Amino acid sequence: MKNSFHEEKEEELCSQPPFLLASNRVFAAFLSEDHQSEVVVAAASGQEMGPNNNITITNQQNINNNHEDFPALTNGGEENPTQCHSWIRRRLQNLNPVRMVLAEMLGTFILMFSVCGIVATTQMTGGGEVGLLEYALTAGLSIIVIIFSVGPISGAHVNPSITLAFALLGDFPWIRVPFYIVAQIVGSIFAAFVGKSVYGIQAHQVTTRPQLHGKKKAFLVEFFTTFIVMFLSASMSRKAHKVGQVSGLVIGVAISLAVLISGPISGGSLNPARSIGPAIVAWRFEHLWLYIVAPTAGAVVAALLFQLLKIRCTGVTHPLLPPKQSQKDSAIIDRQVI
Repeated sequence: MKNSFHEEKEEELCSQPPFLLASNRVFAAFLSEDHQSEVVVAAASGQEMGPNNNITITNQQNINNNHEDFPALTNGGEENPTQCHSWIRRRLQNLNPVRMVLAEMLGTFILMFSVCGIVATTQMTGGGEVGLLEYALTAGLSIIVIIFSVGPISGAHVNPSITLAFALLGDFPWIRVPFYIVAQIVGSIFAAFVGKSVYGIQAHQVTTRPQLHGKKKAFLVEFFTTFIVMFLSASMSRKAHKVGQVSGLVIGVAISLAVLISGPISGGSLNPARSIGPAIVAWRFEHLWLYIVAPTAGAVVAALLFQLLKIRCTGVTHPLLPPKQSQKDSAIIDRQVI
């Protein structure tokens, strides 16, 4: 029989508005692919992998965990810290989708605030406009910082084009795409506003626009540079191409290279969120369509071509990979939804 604590908690839960109920229950479930978060982990004890070694944890199991939703926190009038901590952990697990969206927002904020910072500090030191090399290094280093900080939480897309492309590849659930895109744009807007307030620069100084070579060349450059970055990202994301911490550095270097070769022509955006945020704060939308369509088209084409080629390392020696190990000697995480 449930005690008064259970009854109070159930009444509290039932009295919550629909939005809070969704965040507590449904939100965590429907944001997961096929309404289920799978964590398949190989046995780390050195024993051979097999179907019996894999553990599948669903959202429903995480919520219920074979216990009542609100376990008795007292035992004979005394606190039961073990059950209390277990109940708190289950409540926090329901916030994972929210954490992922907030991490994307934070990552995009870091990227845009860094761009505002390099523009402002260059002006403060009397350097005039920011140099191409400085801008490229800032973008690349920011991406590395973002990948290592929020990457384990959200995947560190920080780019609507990348999010859409990974969804096309089947590596990212479509149900999460609009949440990620909104978070990325909001993070960019907030960073542009904060950069304007902190550094005293005008938002139009960090907007992207075609340079002297015209819109046609700017479109093509944005298309192909984003294509290159997305193709590399897709290749690095494959199980056979995972190279651990090196992958974050490689992506950062690729971003710097892409900005170096596109900056003089298009301004080196490669990211709709990077262009939308300052444009909204400055309220200048001229040429904005170019920086939405071109990177998105480049990322989508890269994803489709990668899917067509089906790049894999099976039977092929990759220069960045160590010698192939047997399943018995390696612990492989096939899929993890945080």
